[in-house]
Amino acid sequence: MKLGLIKIKHLLSRDKRKTERLILGGNLWYRLGFSQKWTGPLPIENISGGGINFRYKKSFKKNTVINLMISFLGESEPIIVKGKVTWCKAMTPRKTLNNEVLPGGYKTGVKFFKMDYNDRRKFIDYFSEKVITKYLDAEGRMESEK
Repeated sequence: MKLGLIKIKHLLSRDKRKTERLILGGNLWYRLGFSQKWTGPLPIENISGGGINFRYKKSFKKNTVINLMISFLGESEPIIVKGKVTWCKAMTPRKTLNNEVLPGGYKTGVKFFKMDYNDRRKFIDYFSEKVITKYLDAEGRMESEK
């Protein structure tokens, strides 16, 4: 199914963040500065066309430039992207309904700003498919049009 660029942009820009946040299965690895060592895997909390959110035991300073390697479930090749930490919040440990303890740590938001052309294509294809699946029915109509 092919959608027009205008309709995809509309779907991706519904909230104040300018792009839709999706909770997708996947992990990320990160590295700072000129380090060659990737740290991870870390589960992705949510992701959008403009950034990503994840938890980690350590905090990051705002405006820190960070390299991310993102691996989505079902995709064979990861996507490499450079971004900037826009916020980092301390999280307290908490119990789930099953009395499991979720660790504390920090929830971090990163805004994307540099991506290789091929990685950008893979990201847009994957992300668009997930947004389309979320908002369109089998006939290609938006859920709100029903």
